[in-house]
Amino acid sequence: MRMEPKETSDVLSVLKRSGEKTEIVLYLHKIYPNTVDVTDISRYTGIESADSLKALRDMGLVDMTEENGVKHYKLSKGGKSLIDNVEPPTIFYDWTPRRKA
Repeated sequence: MRMEPKETSDVLSVLKRSGEKTEIVLYLHKIYPNTVDVTDISRYTGIESADSLKALRDMGLVDMTEENGVKHYKLSKGGKSLIDNVEPPTIFYDWTPRRKA
């Protein structure tokens, strides 16, 4: 099910409080429009949280597709637009991936 992003201020508030969600969103932004499975997200970010991905989907920031029983994730168009238009991008200044690709 495709959802539109929630209010920008609500989404940014959640991202400011959750380093995991921020890290996942920024990784998906970096590889946009490509899709990745949870293993690739974990390998790059060091995060193994299905709960964070579900929350990001519920906020409308991440889309999920399933192929041959494997779930693939990508930043939604609304999520990309939100991240591209954060002025100033203060929640992202200190972000560095936990692991290198």
